[in-house]
Amino acid sequence: MAAQVYIQSDKVTVQGLIVAGSAEFKTVLVEAERFDQRLAAKVLMVCDVSYGGENGLNQAIKQSQELLSNVKCIQEKKVIKKYFDEITQDTGKICFGIDDTMQCLDSGSVDLLMVWENLEHWRLETRNPVTGDEEVLVLLPAQLKDPKHFRDEENQCDKEISDKIELVEWLSTNYTKFGCKLEIVSNKSQEGSHFCKGFGGMGGFLRYNMDFLEVDPFAEMKEVGLPVPSSDSDFDDDLDIDDFM
Repeated sequence: MAAQVYIQSDKVTVQGLIVAGSAEFKTVLVEAERFDQRLAAKVLMVCDVSYGGENGLNQAIKQSQELLSNVKCIQEKKVIKKYFDEITQDTGKICFGIDDTMQCLDSGSVDLLMVWENLEHWRLETRNPVTGDEEVLVLLPAQLKDPKHFRDEENQCDKEISDKIELVEWLSTNYTKFGCKLEIVSNKSQEGSHFCKGFGGMGGFLRYNMDFLEVDPFAEMKEVGLPVPSSDSDFDDDLDIDDFM
């Protein structure tokens, strides 16, 4: 059953497994010869829980929180390291910043989308009551208070807001519509902090070269005195993005 659920096209579809139970069966299961060895290699932790059902699941999640946090941090650092390498090698297959990334997302060119978990931007859908034109705006909280973003001076009218949602939440719900994968990153690691401060907290790996980067992607990092990543940094270069999906 586990192999049917977690192995597709002869490839394990999970990063790791947490095995939990209230008896010795969990240990017997993991050590059994019938347990697919590809899944056995993915077992990160065996938890002893006191309950079954949902209560037992919640207990297992609580016990494995620190482990899962460390796994997520390692994954995040490798993905961002690969992202920086693409920039330093000038491959033209990355995008960064809200505007460019949203443009690439709309074009269907994004393979892996990276978004800071605490991104402050909001996504609004507006409609001009005079012309009937619809527009999507991505704004910061301070910009939401500025009437100019919602005013059509030519027709002397205010745009109507039909939908308003935090951008991170919207992307988490809709990223599959663009045919891409999603990586939510934090600023808890040095790499994550560089990405969030120097790249606007949003970027992505592209399926093909889009030569539209006309500015130094590390400019903001240099301005605030952050060290610029290099392709010979101390992290593992052997990264296959699909390994984390």
